[in-house]
Amino acid sequence: MGTAELGQNILAAMTALSDADKANRTKAMITMGDEIEDFFLTYITAYDVYD
Repeated sequence: MGTAELGQNILAAMTALSDADKANRTKAMITMGDEIEDFFLTYITAYDVYD
């Protein structure tokens, strides 16, 4: 998964939020952070970074 896919995942997650959640900066940051965390966990497990 490249950074373009990461950007698309963040955009999709943010689009799925309700208007009230989009206005809530904490909820928005958590949503983006979850996508970034998933991206790096996929990278770590796919490439055995810690082996």
